[in-house]
Amino acid sequence: MIEFEESGMRFVFSKDDLFYIEKSSMYNRLCCNGVLSVECIVLKRKRVFLVEAKRSIPRADENEKKAFWEEIRKKVIHSLLIFYKELVEDNDEEIGINLRQAVYHTTPMSIVLIFNGFSDDACRELTEIYRSKISDIAKVNHAEVCVLNERAALRRGLIRE
Repeated sequence: MIEFEESGMRFVFSKDDLFYIEKSSMYNRLCCNGVLSVECIVLKRKRVFLVEAKRSIPRADENEKKAFWEEIRKKVIHSLLIFYKELVEDNDEEIGINLRQAVYHTTPMSIVLIFNGFSDDACRELTEIYRSKISDIAKVNHAEVCVLNERAALRRGLIRE
C-alpha cells in the first residue's frame, strides 16, 4: 500500500492500482521545467481516476481565479501526457499492473478535483466551472469531470479517514 497526505486528506492505494505521478522519475526530471502534475492516477471500482486535491480556491480576485483554473488545467494535461508516455514506454515500475491493464481495456475515466471542507452545493457549482475549463480534455479522454468534497471522495473510496 502507498499512503500520502495532501490538502489535509489521507490517500491510501494499492501499488498495483496506482500511478503516483508526483513521485515518478519522469515527473521528477521534468518538474523543474514548468511541468505540473495532479496527485495521482488510480484505478478504483473499475474506473480510472485522475485526482487533484485542494484546500481552497481564490474567491474575490478574478485574475487569481483565472490563474487557479489555468494551473489545474495544466496539471491535468501534463499528468495525462506523462501517464500516456509511461504507458508507451512500458515502464512497469511506475504504473501499477492493475491500472495499466485497465487502461488497455478502455476503462472509464474520471477527472476529479477534491476540496477539503467544501459544501455539496459549492462542489456542484465548481463542477460546472471545472467541466467548462477542461471540456476538450474530457472529450478526448471520454472522461467524466467532477468536483467532490471529502465526504463524497470518502464514499467513492478515493480518500481514507
